[in-house]
Amino acid sequence: MSSGGARHRQTAPVLAQRLCAQFDRPGRHVIIDLGGVTFLGSSALQAFMEAHERARAHDGVLHIACGGRRHLLRPFTITGLDRVLSVSVEPADALAAAPRR
Repeated sequence: MSSGGARHRQTAPVLAQRLCAQFDRPGRHVIIDLGGVTFLGSSALQAFMEAHERARAHDGVLHIACGGRRHLLRPFTITGLDRVLSVSVEPADALAAAPRR
């Protein structure tokens, strides 16, 4: 799954809804690539936390890749969410973290 543009208060509810829907089936591992994101607000971080909680409740994992854009890690690092969520700079790293079936 990929996301682009600005992720803020107005777009976060749709992001949360789409991410949470990915975990309707148990055991899913979803990678979201933020390579096209231009702005990452606190509402988007909350959407990622909601999806993370939904994933855990359904034995799944949400992996977040910053599309090779290191500056997108900063909001996760500042808030400490990089210690809670599975966040990587490169999509390949997120893919490597996902278990093989």
